[in-house]
Formats: sequence, structure tokens, C-alpha cells
Amino acid sequence: MSILTLSSPSLLWPKDRLFEQDNWTFIELGYSDTELPGGQRALHFKNIEIPWMKELTKNLVWRKRNSVTHYTLIGYLRLIRSLSTYIVDTYGVNFKISALVRPVIEGYLNLIASKSISTRNSARTTLTEIFACWQEWGELSSSIAKLIRKEDIPRLPRPRKPKVINTHAQQQLAQNLETPKNMLERMIATLMEVGMRGSEMLALKQDCLSTDDEGDWYLKRLNLKFREEHMVPISHRLAEIIRAQVAHAKEIERSSNLVNSNNWLFIHNYRGVLRRYTMRSLAFFLVDYALETKLTNEFGDPISLTSHQFRHTVGTNFVNNNVSLYYVQKYLGHKSSAMTMVYAEINDVSLKQAIQKANNHLVDIRGKLYNSGELFKDMGLNITDQTTLDSRWLKKQIATQALPNGVCALPIRQKCPHANACLTCPSFRTDSTFLPTHKEQLARTKELMQAAEKNQLTRQHELNKNVAHSLETIIGAIESNG
Repeated sequence: MSILTLSSPSLLWPKDRLFEQDNWTFIELGYSDTELPGGQRALHFKNIEIPWMKELTKNLVWRKRNSVTHYTLIGYLRLIRSLSTYIVDTYGVNFKISALVRPVIEGYLNLIASKSISTRNSARTTLTEIFACWQEWGELSSSIAKLIRKEDIPRLPRPRKPKVINTHAQQQLAQNLETPKNMLERMIATLMEVGMRGSEMLALKQDCLSTDDEGDWYLKRLNLKFREEHMVPISHRLAEIIRAQVAHAKEIERSSNLVNSNNWLFIHNYRGVLRRYTMRSLAFFLVDYALETKLTNEFGDPISLTSHQFRHTVGTNFVNNNVSLYYVQKYLGHKSSAMTMVYAEINDVSLKQAIQKANNHLVDIRGKLYNSGELFKDMGLNITDQTTLDSRWLKKQIATQALPNGVCALPIRQKCPHANACLTCPSFRTDSTFLPTHKEQLARTKELMQAAEKNQLTRQHELNKNVAHSLETIIGAIESNG
């Protein structure tokens, strides 16, 4: 059967007419195109061979469509298809609803026992929700034995740490992205500063920027997980990058003579239609970029990139720079503090760094020492302010983009004139926590100086000479102070 085509998302087919079809588009179910980041555009019921199970699944999707994301509907359908296939293979297509008892579910759970713990937990949780809905709606007898039981819950492993991009790779990325040269690098720069989900970045519109009366910039995005708009403060540098991408998107529209009807920010011409990229494409882009730029960890081993690593990295960098978990939660758009606590695990290394930062002074590129109060004053922060949280309050609390080897003392409202040249910038501050990083960078900088001198690259030699001088001053001040 062909997918129904509607002239407008608001003109939904009647329920009985829609239920006759085995393919439902998300537009027909009332989802806007903004809520669909790409990939699957419809739900397909054809492979559910048991008639009553197909009908109940359609009813589940219909009744839940206004309260859950389209990802949840996809999860419902995927799991029921899997359960239906198992039942047909084991009991036949004429399996009756009255025969859906505990041993049947035990057999299915045994079938997926080799899957990962997260997959099994997801299956158990989703089945529990589906069966509860069917029982509540009177479609499944409430008198039958409980289909999912506590003993079905797999034993959870130790909580995993956030998948953070290591400090060395962050420094490489910062250097590579000093001046983003193409759309992919502008995507990465956006992820690296804001920490939004990849799907939310791909769903950005060209009018996503706004300013306040102080001239500071904010980025507006749709939180796809909770279907709500979210706005966060951003740096002037990122605002310029996004404005450059808007100009690039406009040029694509002009040169292709096509209409960007959804006003997407990151677009491409796909078979005569301007579309945004899919998460699958973004995943391939990031893998290729890591290979092309020879991205490595601190041991020189090649590493890969995923879009969600940037989100974990931003959250972890904020926590490591003593930003309150409450503000990290609001910045990242988490609904509960439990989602944010994953970034707050204290291990021996982070505890040592916290103690060192409490006992040590900060130092700038001239070797001058600062205490934390002086740093807050330089950054324009009022740490006793109790203003109600909103986007402007976030701007004050998350005053600057976290640096992988220190902090920036510039107020967020001030545009940085140094284009990421932090180690030659008088607003740069660091402490003994980063001493090994500075020594490693000094050694690399001297190698670059020698190569530049050998190839008679005067400008490159001079730039690296300035960086080396700053590093030597910083290292000397830190070592003499501690």
C-alpha cells in the first residue's frame, strides 16, 4: 500500500480511514517536520503478521501520538515487530490474544538474552509500558498473570563515565577550528561550544540567533527529546560562525535556484530538494574528519568522534570549572538533575585537581598570580547574585567557553580579538593542574619553531616563539610558586 499524502499536516485523515493503511507518515500523525531530524519518515505495520497485535499496535500509536516523541513510537513498533516475529515462528500466525501469558514472554526474553544489557532493559521497560496501556484500555485482560516481573531486570554494570573528548584532542580541535573553513567545521564548532544533541544541531533554523539589550548572543534550538524550545547564551565567536553559515546556506539557495521552505541552517541539495543532513551523514562526517585531521589522545593513539561526545565534554568541562550542576542542567536542557549527575562523578584525579585549585593561585602569560576572587572580578561575575534563572542568568553563570588548559577572564559580552590565541592573550589564566599539558605543548611548540626556521617561514616562527615565551613564563611561575 502507498503512503497517504496530505496537502497539509493539519488535514488528518479520519481514524478509521488511517487504520486501513499499513504505512503512516509522522506528518499525518501531527508531528511537524521540525521534529523529524531525518531518516525514518513513516511507521510501517505490514510486518506485524498477527492481526490483533497489528490492530492494537495501531491503536497504541494513535493514542500516544500527542504525548511522546516520534522516536518513542518507532521504539514501540520495532519491539512489537520483534515480539510478533518470535510468536509467529514459535506458535504460528493464528496465535490468540488470550494465549499471551507469562511463558510466552519468558520465551521471548530468553531469545534476546544475548543482547546487551541496555537493549534488554529497553525491551523490558517498553513491553511493561505497552502491556500497561493495553490493560488500561481494556484490550488486554487485567486478570492474567503479570507478564513482566522484577526478576526480568538484568543486573546493571557499574555506571559508565561520560564519553568525553580528551584534553589533548580538545586542544587539537580548537586549533583546527580557529577559523572554520566549511560547513562541517561550522557544525563541529557549534557542537563543541553548545553541547547540543546532534539531531538538535541539524534541526537549527537560520533565525536561531538573537541578542539582548547588552549586545550578547543567544542560540535558540528545539529540544527534540522533550519537544520544547530551549535558548542558551553563546560567544560572539560562535555567533559569527553561525552567521557565516547562514550566508553559506543563502548562497546554496541562490545557486541552486531552490527554496529552503523549512529555513534549515545546515542544508544540501539532495536530488533537487534542499534538505538538512541526517544523523547518519553527520556520524560519517565526524569519523572522516577525525581521520583527516589525525585526531589523537594524549598517548598519540588515533581517536574517533561522535556528536554526543561533544555534549558530554561540554557538561564535564563546566563541572570541572565549578559551574553549579543546577546551571549545567539548565544549559544542557536536562529535565532532571539525575541526568546531569553523570558529569559529577568524583574520582582521584578530579579530587586532586579540586584540591590543587583550592590551594593554588592562577597565573597569566606574564607570570602574574591571581586568586579566584580576582578572576571572578575580571570576568564580571557576581557570585552572590540570586536572580531567577533564565537565559540571561545562564549567561552570567556560564561566563565563557571552558578552555581545555585554563580559563578566559574576558566578560562574555566582550568580543575576543585574539582568535583562539589564548597562550598569547593577557586574559588567559591557568594553574598547576595543567602543568604537564603546558610542558608537552612547549616541547611541540619548539619543534614547530625549528621546522618553521628550517623552511624560512618567518611569520610562523614568530607566532610560535611568542607562544613558547608565554609557556616558559607560565611554567616558571607555577613551579616557583609551588
